[in-house]
Amino acid sequence: MRLVRKLTQSLIIAAILWYLIVIFGMYSFVEPQISFLYSNFYNPLGFWPINPQLLIDSIFSGALLNALLNPVFFLTFLLLTLMFIVFFWHSFYFGYLFLSSMGIGKPLPPYEPSVSILLPALNEERYIGGTLDALLSQNYPMDKLEILVIASGSTDNTAKIAKEKGKRGPIKVLTKALPLKGKPSALRLGLSQAKHEVILICDAETRLEPDALSHLVRPMQLEGVLATQGSNQVENAGVNKLTRAQALANAWHDGGGLYQELQTKRGRPFFLLGKNYCVRKKLLDKLGGYDGKALTEDIRVSFQLLEMEGRFAFVPRARAWEDVPTSMDVLAKQRARWTAGWNIENSRRMEVTKNKRKAIFGMLEFLVMANFVAFYPFFGTIIGLSLFLLAYLGPSFGLPWATNGWLFGLIFIVPAIFCTLLLMVSARRYAKRTGLIMSFYSFFKLYWFMFRTAMRPPEVPETWEKTEKE
Repeated sequence: MRLVRKLTQSLIIAAILWYLIVIFGMYSFVEPQISFLYSNFYNPLGFWPINPQLLIDSIFSGALLNALLNPVFFLTFLLLTLMFIVFFWHSFYFGYLFLSSMGIGKPLPPYEPSVSILLPALNEERYIGGTLDALLSQNYPMDKLEILVIASGSTDNTAKIAKEKGKRGPIKVLTKALPLKGKPSALRLGLSQAKHEVILICDAETRLEPDALSHLVRPMQLEGVLATQGSNQVENAGVNKLTRAQALANAWHDGGGLYQELQTKRGRPFFLLGKNYCVRKKLLDKLGGYDGKALTEDIRVSFQLLEMEGRFAFVPRARAWEDVPTSMDVLAKQRARWTAGWNIENSRRMEVTKNKRKAIFGMLEFLVMANFVAFYPFFGTIIGLSLFLLAYLGPSFGLPWATNGWLFGLIFIVPAIFCTLLLMVSARRYAKRTGLIMSFYSFFKLYWFMFRTAMRPPEVPETWEKTEKE
């Protein structure tokens, strides 16, 4: 992290100097345009505000104050200030994130608390066997584990398969009827039966790698860590364009990827993702357990835990594999529930939070990081290249001022490059089976779909609905 900080500081200093050189040297680079503006707008002021010597002279003579009272000058001054802020924020914020993505840190020393694994499984005979095999194959002391399979309401062979697997390890199958259908209600039942100090949440199709649990619990020995989140990567990424897009989305944010890694490195909050995460049982008990009526129980628990002034830790080495929806109809239903639950939990959080400012800024940062990085490589590149083209062709069409387009183009091109690099790092690190270049269009379409869904909030489902993978 020290190297990252030094590189970031060096980049910021160099970039500021470069920007100052460009701005203060603009007079000689674009003299025809300055002359045009001077003769048409600034002649009454008696000086050109970008020329450094004249600017300094004007400050001491009081002319600057008088100039600021001129609406044309003031608006231009404001425009240049906003240009600087936009360029600085876009370029160096995303540049800082890219530098922060370097390295994944050293593993912590072993830590092996007792763990209760909650595994909701409604009619999951297709996946439950492989998931339990993966859990029973963990490089973790079996005497410190209990696996609670909540098969309430299942009408297939889920409970039978789980009981058969129980001959190999500490598996307990719960079939008690639930007051409400859905995963949140199942987790509430499982938590009431759990005996160990740490809770691991798994979905029925979430297959953990052998060392995932051992890595996932280690940060919990650190002070202030309330919960840990592992990476969920897509097993069926090669089925079609939609699954490849979801693999890339998981690698950036949706399944625990580079976004969560960056937030952990920077000491910033994120929210848990519903599977492959650990939290201490006493904290969940303090919150009253899982709310059976929640549409997105993971987001609700995340916001409740963050009110405790702790932090979450993302663990890149704690990898799990899952299957994702292969059709747009199924995916749309899943994301509609996500969006509805997200809106509900955000509204609820703003009503109960003790620090609204922190909550608002955290939400804005999430929206910027999660969406800008996905959209900027496309929109930023198009806008930037269009401005470069304008700067090149403008004088030929009698637009001498258009040569300034290259500077505005940089405002979009530079962050687009950094965002592309961030996506490349996320794909390489968390979606090794999916190429970013070949699947970027599908990835972009998926995020655009989510953006449109968020802009037009869907109807709130009356109850939690299971997402069928096919």
